[in-house]
This record gives sequence, C-alpha cells and structure tokens, in this order.
Amino acid sequence: MGGDAALSRVEIRPPIALRVYVIVFTVFWLGAVTVAALSMGWTPSLAIPLGMLVFGALLGWRLAGLAVLGEGDELLVRNNFRTARLRRDQIEGFREEAGGRSSPTAKVFALLRDGTVLSLDAVSMPTLPGRRSRSAERALADLRAWLAAGR
Repeated sequence: MGGDAALSRVEIRPPIALRVYVIVFTVFWLGAVTVAALSMGWTPSLAIPLGMLVFGALLGWRLAGLAVLGEGDELLVRNNFRTARLRRDQIEGFREEAGGRSSPTAKVFALLRDGTVLSLDAVSMPTLPGRRSRSAERALADLRAWLAAGR
C-alpha cells in the first residue's frame, strides 16, 4: 500500500542551483532598475524602468515557480507563461525530445488525449547537441510511473 501512495505523487522542479540563480538575478535586476528609476526623477520616461520592474518581477516569479506536481489523479503544470491542471484521464502519455543543433535543450512533453501537446518547462534542461539529459530521463520515468499508477 505504501508504494501505491508514492506512485500517486510526483514532484519535478528545476535544480535548486538554477532556482537560486533565478531568484538572485531577479533581485539584482529589480535593484538596478529601481536605482535607475529613482535617479530619473518624475518624468514621462519613468514609464520605461517601471515597465522593466513589472516585467522583471513577473518573469522572475514565474521562472522560480516552474514545477510539475502530480497528486492523486491531478497533474499541475506550472510553465513559464501559463499554468495547466490536468486530470490523469486527459493524459495519453509523455515524450522526451533530445536537444539538437537548433535548440540544445532536452524537453519533455505531455501528450493529451485531445491531441494537444503540452511542454513541461520545469523539465527542460540545456544539454550538449545530440545528448540526452539524465534529469529529463528521470523526470520522464517518474511521470510515466505516476500515469501508470492510476490505470
């Protein structure tokens, strides 16, 4: 019984070093843009650094929160620009695409029964051209085990 509970849960996130880097970079970005905005005074061109502040904060927040979380029969996919909640019965399977010359990033996709293909951004990892990502392979195995546990 304990094994079944473990299979009904999956949690995949980018490596901690990458998440820390995103947070640190975002803090520095926001600090630098804030200093620039404060030094400008109140002028119409202040809209540019304010826009950069908002964009940087939102992007950093989304990148730091990338995740694929499976609990019971639901898979929560937090991607760069959208979040999707999928029921296990909506998912046909998962597929990996190794990085190539044009994109050295190994990607994992959820294949949905309605024909939609959803990228799992939390699993996308840079690799050498033609090489497979071990973290993507592990994530793929975990996702397939989670999917099979409910069937």
